Amino acid sequence: MKIRISTINDLQILTRISEQSFREAFENNNTSSENFEEYVKKAFSAAQLQNEIESSDSIFLLAEDQDKEAIGYGKLRQDNRRKDLLNGLDCIEIERIYALKKYWGKGVGKALMLKMLELTKEQGYQHICLSVYEENPKAIRFYEKFGFKSVGIVEFKLGDVIEDDVLMLKEVK
Repeated sequence: MKIRISTINDLQILTRISEQSFREAFENNNTSSENFEEYVKKAFSAAQLQNEIESSDSIFLLAEDQDKEAIGYGKLRQDNRRKDLLNGLDCIEIERIYALKKYWGKGVGKALMLKMLELTKEQGYQHICLSVYEENPKAIRFYEKFGFKSVGIVEFKLGDVIEDDVLMLKEVK
């Protein structure tokens, strides 16, 4: 497996894998199919992803198998939107980390996480944060294994449904 920073040339791949991996992770775990579809259509459209890829605040990573097929992706966000919630800490954020379902448990998430931690250090950040759905104990345990600790709750809007996410923080040394 190879992890690489993606570019605008990867837009079609990112559009496909972001929607597919999000659906596989959450489609059967939501209260409103209308809200879910609305969120997916907006968050993972080619236009939205193009804006994010071209933003200086975003770093997208692609995980590829030995045949250079995309099997997962991640996104780091550098706009400090959580600064007020983190007592003013300058912090990079893991906004997304997903693998296609057939690769769950095969080390894709771990490889993406290790690369994200490496990039965090390279970018000069001393802290990294993320939010994770509070009803996803498997993901919470995964992040805890990397040293993330719960520091609060943030809202996640899925259409007109507001869900609670656990805000987690890690000091990067």
